[in-house]
Amino acid sequence: MSRTRNKKRNGGKVIAVLLAVAVLGGGVTACGYASRNDADEWYKNPDFSTWHWTDNAPQGETGDVQNGGNVNTPGENNAAVVGGSEISEIKNNGVTVYKAALPRAAFKAMGVSEQAESAFTLTAEVSPSYASDKSLNWNDLAFLDSESEWATGKEVTDYVTVTPSANGEQAVLACLQDFGEPIVLTVSSVSNPEVCATCYIDYYQRVKSCEFAFFYNGAEVAANKVDGVYKFDYTGAEKNYTAELRPVYSNYTLTDTYTTTINGAFSSAFGFEVVGGLDSLKLPAGLSGGEPELSAAAAAYCNSVTPMCNSYEVANRTFNLVAQKYDNLTSEEKQHPRVICYHNAALTLNPAAYSESAAQAKAIINNYAPPVFTYVGGATFATYNDFVAAVNRCNNSGVGVIEYTLTINGAHSNFTTTLSLGYGALAVNVQDVNLSDNNVAF
Repeated sequence: MSRTRNKKRNGGKVIAVLLAVAVLGGGVTACGYASRNDADEWYKNPDFSTWHWTDNAPQGETGDVQNGGNVNTPGENNAAVVGGSEISEIKNNGVTVYKAALPRAAFKAMGVSEQAESAFTLTAEVSPSYASDKSLNWNDLAFLDSESEWATGKEVTDYVTVTPSANGEQAVLACLQDFGEPIVLTVSSVSNPEVCATCYIDYYQRVKSCEFAFFYNGAEVAANKVDGVYKFDYTGAEKNYTAELRPVYSNYTLTDTYTTTINGAFSSAFGFEVVGGLDSLKLPAGLSGGEPELSAAAAAYCNSVTPMCNSYEVANRTFNLVAQKYDNLTSEEKQHPRVICYHNAALTLNPAAYSESAAQAKAIINNYAPPVFTYVGGATFATYNDFVAAVNRCNNSGVGVIEYTLTINGAHSNFTTTLSLGYGALAVNVQDVNLSDNNVAF
């Protein structure tokens, strides 16, 4: 019976699956294993009395899956994972083989290098107990295809080692590093090598590290990385810099399916709590909302109103001039919230009751609250300079504005990394200009 194996099979850590064992008193039985049917499913080989592919073997005599259990192809579903979940015992023709993950604390005592990635023990119990020679040879270890592109020129023992116990009934299988070609361990009877068991060793795809690519307005851009923070220019545009996660994978013989969870938070130096989700990798290039930019004419109008509120002489002398400035504004300029506020203040001024009306006009101006700037995560800023102060606190503390935690979850391994995004130094805008005296007479 032939065995077909895909070089990259669906399935992150080392696994070993015992295919079939037949070590019977004085008899000889060739190694065997389960077969695929026309539906491409694994099923029980009728030539053997026990199920070969599932750790949780069905209880029925026919080998059908009971109670919704899983039938395992090599390296899939509930197959034994070194350093992972509990490993169940598997019974095969005349021999019971127990597989157990070896905890790292036991590496030294069991002769496993502490630099090894993972290890487990294989224990063979030969039946019948009165067999004349129950000694086993565990040392037949090789790549499944030693001439494959990945395996050519490589030594299998640089990746997996097997160390039998003194009595030969047990061996420690250790994975030293990731590998890209399946490895086969054949355990055979010393007295009759044709009586054997075969263990196929695979390596699940794992994430070793992560890289990132950054984009702005559809084009890839470079980021300046300082103190572990990727920093970008503040453009003022209501667009986002976006990041693309690019995992770097180990060598592997079995693929894994991954899902990525993203959780973003503002750094404590930024001074805000996230109230909205930060579940995508982005950094705004500018603030949204806020007070629209004032045109030169609108700014000149607003700047002429304040002196009128501070001096009756100025108000009396410039009232018509200021009114003319307002009339010359466009309809769009007149709709600016600051212009509306200052115009209301100017209309409040009454030369007949100047002191009282000037106080009212000043109150209108002083109570003006520009529309807030909005930012991701629910943060708001009254002014652009407030945002600058928050960014500069982050830069001075060597942290990002947004700290993303990314958890990449696979069926057989997990990987967590962080991504810190921030801005370069930002300039503080001039907010106001005041003269010491608005009315000078010579």
